[in-house]
Amino acid sequence: MRSQGQSNPRQLMEQAMTLRDNLLTLQRDLNEVELTGTAGNGQVVATMRGNGEPVRVHIDPAAAARHAVATLEQLVLGTIREAQQATRTYGRAKTRIV
Repeated sequence: MRSQGQSNPRQLMEQAMTLRDNLLTLQRDLNEVELTGTAGNGQVVATMRGNGEPVRVHIDPAAAARHAVATLEQLVLGTIREAQQATRTYGRAKTRIV
């Protein structure tokens, strides 16, 4: 006879396998989803995957003509930081589901 609070080993194995499957699904999702950060009213856009991998940076040619290089550098940094924050927020939200 089992005392209260003890789980069936079979149930524990099933729970572990479900958790593993959920984590693998989360990992695939984070590897595929793309999140963006923007700066300068959309003049600069950085895109990253949910796992933090940078995908691309877009700079509006008009912005490049209007701004000094130092300003563009700051805009790019801002978009990267925003995209990184988006990946952290997305990851936190997804891990609550697991």
